[in-house]
Amino acid sequence: MPAPTLIACTTNIRPPKVPAHRRARWRLVVLLLGALGITGGSMAGETLARVRSSGEVRCGVSRNILGLASQNPQGEWAGFEVDICRAVAAAILGDAKRVRIIPVNGFERFPALLAERVDLIAGSSTWTFAREGGLRVVFTGPLLFDEQRVLVAQNSPLKALPELAGQVICAIKGSTHVAHLDSYFGARGSHYELRLEESFEAARVAFEAQQCAALSADGVALAALDHPPVGEDDRYRLLPEALGAEPLAPALRQGDAEWERAVRWVGFVLILAEAEGIDQRAALNSLGAGPPAPLLVGLRRYAATLGGDPRWAERVIAAGGNYGEIFERNLGGGTRLMFPRGLNRPWRMGGALFAPSLQ
Repeated sequence: MPAPTLIACTTNIRPPKVPAHRRARWRLVVLLLGALGITGGSMAGETLARVRSSGEVRCGVSRNILGLASQNPQGEWAGFEVDICRAVAAAILGDAKRVRIIPVNGFERFPALLAERVDLIAGSSTWTFAREGGLRVVFTGPLLFDEQRVLVAQNSPLKALPELAGQVICAIKGSTHVAHLDSYFGARGSHYELRLEESFEAARVAFEAQQCAALSADGVALAALDHPPVGEDDRYRLLPEALGAEPLAPALRQGDAEWERAVRWVGFVLILAEAEGIDQRAALNSLGAGPPAPLLVGLRRYAATLGGDPRWAERVIAAGGNYGEIFERNLGGGTRLMFPRGLNRPWRMGGALFAPSLQ
């Protein structure tokens, strides 16, 4: 089957035309070896102990993606991933402000994690077996279910994915999106050209400069382009089909079970709180003189796991609200993105989010 032509944005080297499935594997091997070479053999470590000793959580987030992680003119960070970072800091250190936000693009996030420049990647990474088995990172469970989508100009004649055959598509280096594109067009015997950029921002700039006919990324990243600010023309639109599922999850280094358990249960607490109707106000009341909800009483029994603070769960929820509050504030219908909840609801509400029982 025909393979895509690769447009390397930095070198302009065109690779040999080999079967697409082999090229996808080669790209993965190169990424794995490059990342592992940076670690200097230090894969494990007592991350939880380091975080407590330093008094801060070094949290890797997306680089300037509205709704996930972006800065306002005053340099203040906001977004879904940023709120996850703050929730982790609230649980481990008792203070949601004790977090250092470190933006990392798609290609550098795992090398930064494995080289111990960050303590976790907050949630913009797709959970895959290759990453867990090859890179030796561990994912704590999906906190955002998304799909890979394709964006085109509003006046583009392209109406559906098959019409992208022969076109140039911009995508992010080191992402799962490349394999999904290879699979889709390879299965149809179609050829396309691929322009890889090292970050979503660079891919967006290339797309807006009309250096490619389409931009492919996670739907949540494309939402800001699909929904322009009030008063601006609607310049872009999403094609109707999805290319692949993207379960986005926080990523950690393997080898520190206590840290892994702590970060995983921060996510579970946010999900449980929404399912049980415990919002930010209720958590703040519990931190004051108000009586705690039964769920919070149960979570207090396991305070030793996260440093001994019996009200760690209240602090997690008080930092930015429960899962639903975090989602709606950063991504939901009241924001410019208008990203649909879809699977990002608790399972009792028809979604895919769930948390294990406390018992």
